[in-house]
Amino acid sequence: MTQDSHPTPETDPVVAPVEFSAGVPVTGDEAVDAVLADVVAAADQPLEEHVGVFERAHEGLRAALDSRGA
Repeated sequence: MTQDSHPTPETDPVVAPVEFSAGVPVTGDEAVDAVLADVVAAADQPLEEHVGVFERAHEGLRAALDSRGA
């Protein structure tokens, strides 16, 4: 895989297909799905609150990866 390519279910077995439920991506991982729901919900929040949402998303996704031993 080159630096410009992105992992897909075909090239990386860890990458699962993403489905959508009410406009929110659903991965099947509860922690990741909660983070994604927060990010989608940020669209309805004032712009100045987006930084906090993205910081929480980064922390939540990092924790999800760490819990998988990645």
